[in-house]
Amino acid sequence: MVPRQEVVIEPRIYPFFCTGDTTTIDKDYP
Repeated sequence: MVPRQEVVIEPRIYPFFCTGDTTTIDKDYP
């Protein structure tokens, strides 16, 4: 469920997509 294009563009959102929680990206990457 991890879009390759997104991962390539923003590698830091990878864990965000892994969890599938939109709030995770904000907490991990403020």
